[in-house]
Amino acid sequence: MINLEKLGWNSFFEAHFLEYKEKNENEYTYNYEIGRVSIVHHTICKVQTKYGEIDAIISSKIRDNFAELTGQTRFRKEEISHYPAVGDWVIITYKEKDQKAIIRGILPRMSKFSRNTCGRKRKVKQANEEVVAANINITFLVNALNDDFNPRRIERYLAAIWESGTLPVILLNKADLCDDIEEKVEQVKDIAFGVPIHTISAIQNEGLEQLKQYLKEGKTCIFLGSSGVGKSTIINKLLGEDRIAVQELSKYKAKGKHTTSYRELIILEDGGIVIDTPGMREIQLWTNEEGLNNIINDIFSDIEELITQCRFSNCTHNAEPDCAVKQAIENGELSEKRLQNYRKMKRELSYVKKRVKKQKDRKARISYNQKRKNIANHIKYINTN
Repeated sequence: MINLEKLGWNSFFEAHFLEYKEKNENEYTYNYEIGRVSIVHHTICKVQTKYGEIDAIISSKIRDNFAELTGQTRFRKEEISHYPAVGDWVIITYKEKDQKAIIRGILPRMSKFSRNTCGRKRKVKQANEEVVAANINITFLVNALNDDFNPRRIERYLAAIWESGTLPVILLNKADLCDDIEEKVEQVKDIAFGVPIHTISAIQNEGLEQLKQYLKEGKTCIFLGSSGVGKSTIINKLLGEDRIAVQELSKYKAKGKHTTSYRELIILEDGGIVIDTPGMREIQLWTNEEGLNNIINDIFSDIEELITQCRFSNCTHNAEPDCAVKQAIENGELSEKRLQNYRKMKRELSYVKKRVKKQKDRKARISYNQKRKNIANHIKYINTN
């Protein structure tokens, strides 16, 4: 039997679980239990329960000895964000004799790391939330100190992390390949105000003891970063075994290759839970209306402060006189690249907000027109009978 508290079970989830059972006890005679999603891979997922890890199929096809996601849960939600994600606590019914379970629902999330879906959906100008992982306490943002070091990418990741509701911790890996560590650390400090920063070398097992303060029993930590920064290597060192496959860097610009192909929740023997994720060289930001200004204020508070000092309230920071932002760039207090990244991220987040609003309005119109059509058909039926 697995102790669910080691998996992160707490009073928050307990309260929602009891509420769910109370609402459904008269309608069903199921013996509800709970589990935590450890892997989601295409149409298949695994769920950690007190009985151990249970395989689950997220499709209409039911297989023996697998748990199926019921049609009600699968099709009632249109958005991909309502699908089970790694780290989710799910409500199941389980027959130990048959080793078969059914996912009945998903408990509310305490936190979630999301991004705007990429691929074909972006080409048709849709904005849809993809939950990378849920119910996270600490987010380890891993960046390499070799030629792949990129402060602008760190800014983008931090924006998404602050929006997720988790606490960021920056890990600057591959210190053994860097000759100017202090200089790069200072660059990160300039853009990550108040965020803990640790320099490590996972391959040489140096600095990993700094992570123990975050790896507590029942606490969930996720590792994020581009391919090749060493996320899987770090987790292997924490596990004390080469459980996750790793690959050598590409000879082209020291960029990493995709090794981890799916997200996985792993329980450490010494306490703590870690989530490994595939590398994301480009992360499309996702935010809700409330989080938009919070992200800008948190990540670019220095630029926001400079804007208030400009002579004109609608200053574009291009050709206006007495522009505090332009003066900061000329004095070397602010880099042009950081200002460009600020503008790019602000445009991107505003775009997502507008697209989401348009999609909601479109769904509302479709729903309204369908109701009018149903009423008209009902009136027609009454008049003809």
